[in-house]
Amino acid sequence: MSATAAAKKALREEVRRAIAALSDAEKRRQSALVTEQVLARPEWAAARSVALFLSLRDEPCTRALLEAALASGRDVFAPRVLRADPPPPLMAMLRVRSAADAQRMPAGALGVREPPADADDALRSGGPDLVLVPGVAFAAAGGRRLGRGRGFYDEWLRECRAERARRGLPPPATLALAFRQQLFEHVPCEPHDAVVDAVIAAPDLP
Repeated sequence: MSATAAAKKALREEVRRAIAALSDAEKRRQSALVTEQVLARPEWAAARSVALFLSLRDEPCTRALLEAALASGRDVFAPRVLRADPPPPLMAMLRVRSAADAQRMPAGALGVREPPADADDALRSGGPDLVLVPGVAFAAAGGRRLGRGRGFYDEWLRECRAERARRGLPPPATLALAFRQQLFEHVPCEPHDAVVDAVIAAPDLP
């Protein structure tokens, strides 16, 4: 194992313990503050289509953002894993029609709720204007991100940027959502790790 891989593994474990120590109430508090910040961002105001993750218990809750995007008439997409092994990983962002549909979606192989395989693929219409990105740890500045280690978002974001460039569109805006406990001064990264435009986290308690 390389030094970078070992550092990534250690940081993932550190974050896992920190988030496990958070109460449900604290997760809800931070999630609400993250949601408030995202809704105030110019990237959100400009986006006609949004791709977001259907959050797990160790991630900021995205349900309010999903509902807000749908209520405003935006096209909304969520990830579906098409292939986990062998590498490279393959993921698609597929259309979500309602918050109720999202709640009823069954979990896929990795334990995440997923749209049905026959839902519309975001890349067929040029890809979303805004992507809300999950992760395990993030640099407080610079957009460096440590994911869960499978590379799904690294690969998909490259594909999305390439498709939008092919159509003469600007790259999608990318905002990572995080608990405060996921922010660090430095995050170990490698050249293939995708960088996001900004990391949105709840502010420190006064």
